[in-house]
Amino acid sequence: MKILVIPTWFATDRNKMSGIFVSEQSKALIETGADVHILFADFHLLNIFNRHKWFTHIDTTENEVPVFRVNGFALPKRNKFLTDLWINFYHKAFRLYLQFHSKPDLIHSHSYFAGLVALRIQEIYGIPYMITEHHSGFMDDSIPKWQVPLIKKVYNKSSAIIAVSSSLKKKLLEYTQSEIEVISNLVLTEELEYTEIHPAANAFKIISVGSLIERKGFDTLIEAIGILCQQSELKKIIQLTIIGEGTERRKLEQLISMKNLNKNIHLVGYCPHKEVKDFLKNSKLYVSSSHAETQGVAVIEALCCGLPVIGTSIDCMTDIIDDYNGRMVTARNAPELAQAIELVIENYVIFNKKEIRSNAVLKYG
Repeated sequence: MKILVIPTWFATDRNKMSGIFVSEQSKALIETGADVHILFADFHLLNIFNRHKWFTHIDTTENEVPVFRVNGFALPKRNKFLTDLWINFYHKAFRLYLQFHSKPDLIHSHSYFAGLVALRIQEIYGIPYMITEHHSGFMDDSIPKWQVPLIKKVYNKSSAIIAVSSSLKKKLLEYTQSEIEVISNLVLTEELEYTEIHPAANAFKIISVGSLIERKGFDTLIEAIGILCQQSELKKIIQLTIIGEGTERRKLEQLISMKNLNKNIHLVGYCPHKEVKDFLKNSKLYVSSSHAETQGVAVIEALCCGLPVIGTSIDCMTDIIDDYNGRMVTARNAPELAQAIELVIENYVIFNKKEIRSNAVLKYG
């Protein structure tokens, strides 16, 4: 079977971490024997300055997955009219893809905007499509009202709908009566081998991964580290590494500097996925301070490395975190997060890292 994957968002030079799960899932499908290609049309506002590149394409292989990239320009999808234009452009990118590749048997769209493209292709070419939904907007009720009819239409016409968590499924059932299957985002656990580390006694390494955007709550995490570092003994040992890039970077840098935490908190920017895994293997605790998530793949990857995890008490985390592998705290509550981190440091021996990893691999591998 030939599967064409169409993501709503994917890695670009502007955000190299975007859509990593799409690439990882496609790679895993290829390993099962499926013929999988990714079609990504990068119609970004900034591309207006590169008109000579509009509708040029790159046929390449990324992370062992064939990727057909098309460059172009489109205004942000602020309303139905602009969304229709974006769909038309993406359909043009699909026609360009067909000039070089055979017609797919199935389109696997990631999130509902890509589903709208797949619906257009189905109407013209008769190719069935399915949707895997990841959009965090469902979890914090930030989906604009004008998008609701489009979402209902694309879900009802889809051959299958997948939600990456049971909490997301509950939200999606507000938009369709179609059957929704819960399938977790996969984690390539063979790349996350457990390693028993023996860090220096004078360092407790904490890690957090994600785009530097407001929803991730990194300001709350920095505030929590600031509270802990008011204690001289903890200030000597706590080392927090935050991996990711985004629009909040300058704000976070200023907050770190204002609280005199430059020696305790390190914003390392974007890292290739392999390097992220190396950071995980050499840390002792993972912290997720997000306000909303559809699942939290980075949390699962941390568990697969044997790390205990502190996460916020949002719906999807209740499926992942328990008393054996971590702790949960209220979102946007820096004092509570600081207290939880301190408790983990003081009681670290109660966490069985081998057991944390084996349970995570069994559930998500």
